[in-house]
Amino acid sequence: MKARSAISRLENFQRTVQIRRRAFDVPGVAVELSLSPDVLLGLIQDDLSPYKVRDTLYTSYFAENFTVEKRAAKKLPRMSMDSLTFNPWTGERFLIDTGYIAASGFDQSVLEVRDPTPFGRDKVKKDTLKFGSLTEAHIDGNWRQ
Repeated sequence: MKARSAISRLENFQRTVQIRRRAFDVPGVAVELSLSPDVLLGLIQDDLSPYKVRDTLYTSYFAENFTVEKRAAKKLPRMSMDSLTFNPWTGERFLIDTGYIAASGFDQSVLEVRDPTPFGRDKVKKDTLKFGSLTEAHIDGNWRQ
């Protein structure tokens, strides 16, 4: 049963690749695969292949997923990408550093984001709130509940 499913998925994937190579010439590809155009479109719409190919050349990921309407439909709070680097309470810019470290023989991207004025006060005797590290590959934070 599993072998049939794997073969079916592979066949669907190969058909999808052929279609994409032919620039979506559905009738022509349907003739090549001995399928009707409706059956072929059904296979494309079901997208049973394990690999997903997404064209972002002419569309923006932000425009598709972060518009006001999309965020409202998902019941997510409003946000502005332009103000993402600023502390919403103090208006100060977060200190954002990036870099690379060698981890297990590979270069690993690292990120550290710090708030220069935690809790909205300048001279707090505590460390700044932060997440990430420039010396280790993790995005843990130092805040507590």
